[in-house]
Amino acid sequence: MDNLEPEGWERVGVSAALAKSYAGDEREFLALLGTLMESALDTDTRIERRGFFSGGSIHRIVIALGDYTYVIEDPGRGPLTAARKRVVRGVALKSEEMPVPEWIDALGAAIEARATTSQRARDALSKLIGDG
Repeated sequence: MDNLEPEGWERVGVSAALAKSYAGDEREFLALLGTLMESALDTDTRIERRGFFSGGSIHRIVIALGDYTYVIEDPGRGPLTAARKRVVRGVALKSEEMPVPEWIDALGAAIEARATTSQRARDALSKLIGDG
């Protein structure tokens, strides 16, 4: 355990906080994730809502981080679905559906990497880990 760097502990904290929220209630997790991503990575996040005036519940969250786009969706019935797409120069090369817990780990790692260069992302993550 001596070889773990602080960044690794931060990622475990982000993933653990997200996983804890997901374990509690999937739809509340989607709302929390949407709020977090809007505050930390608003230009890289697209939130799609149900309803005529976009005031409804969150239907899909799309987050572009590094070479991947992370997508999580509420199909309306049943569990949330998640996927990760590898994107190069705006073209999706590979799309893979993932179990949500695995998706959370991958997203946590990508967020942690972004937080090394973005104070806004670090602040939002600190709030998530502190409140999570």
